[in-house]
Amino acid sequence: VLRPRRGESGLRHVATPRTRSYGPAESGLHQGLPSSRAETSPMQNGSGMTSKVLGAEGLLKAVSRLTARFPAVPPFGRAAVLAGRTLSPYARAPIVKNVYGARMELDPREYVDRALIFTPQWWDRNELAFLSDNMRPGDHFVDVGANIGAYSFWAASKVGPTGRVTAIEANPNTAAVLSRNIEMNDYDYITSLSCGVSDAIEELDLMLNTSGNRGADSFFQQADQGVNTSVRVTCRPLNDLLEAPADVLKLDIEGYEGRVLHSYLNEVEERPRALLVENIEARRERDAIRICLEAGYTVAGEWGLNTGLVVQQH
Repeated sequence: VLRPRRGESGLRHVATPRTRSYGPAESGLHQGLPSSRAETSPMQNGSGMTSKVLGAEGLLKAVSRLTARFPAVPPFGRAAVLAGRTLSPYARAPIVKNVYGARMELDPREYVDRALIFTPQWWDRNELAFLSDNMRPGDHFVDVGANIGAYSFWAASKVGPTGRVTAIEANPNTAAVLSRNIEMNDYDYITSLSCGVSDAIEELDLMLNTSGNRGADSFFQQADQGVNTSVRVTCRPLNDLLEAPADVLKLDIEGYEGRVLHSYLNEVEERPRALLVENIEARRERDAIRICLEAGYTVAGEWGLNTGLVVQQH
């Protein structure tokens, strides 16, 4: 984890191991494969050399290079999505691909990863535009529910080396992919934390989505979700995890946003100037948007399940 130090030249970042893990390690899930620095599959043959991937997997890489260059208009988008859905089931392992100027280990069988492989120019583009309008070089961007780090890497390019990014992911296996992605890019101003976020120090069961969307893992489970795979995760309040106040905060934690925000916004003296919050009405404990409005924020935009909020100007 980065430890900021104050010196004559101002704030500088000293790189130590970049991942903190809280609580027991997960034991029953698929462990991620080692990543590569080239845009190849991380598979290896018996001699330890990277194997050459042929057939559908090679086609997947070639097609993804093409679709990532498509103009952002609907007909091209539909074609790119169809290509991704058609080819992804044939993937035998994650690939490493450049996204937002960073190398990322991406699994085509996963929903978010597939979007980043085939259609990065469309992925959450309204949300990223909102964040771009509200971020400055030197900011501290906090990514709660970081998944494999797409928002974190994008934010790193905005805050620059004078800023910092804190990426928090509850699923230990997903957090391991996030950590590998950070290591591949030598970012010394991104800190990854492997733990859950709540309003108290507690252990909770994280319900795991095993249908190809690990971003939907959640501490909040409805009776009809049918999730039967879980991992025990240690959780902490957000304010306890941060070494500096957040300037911009993004929360995507599948129903727990309200609980975290109610605690955090009432504890900190310096509130974030902008928030990006997922708000799934049918899958939440508290109304996260109402909590933000009562704390003095105003809605700047809504895009699907996500809402952008900024501090009201008086």
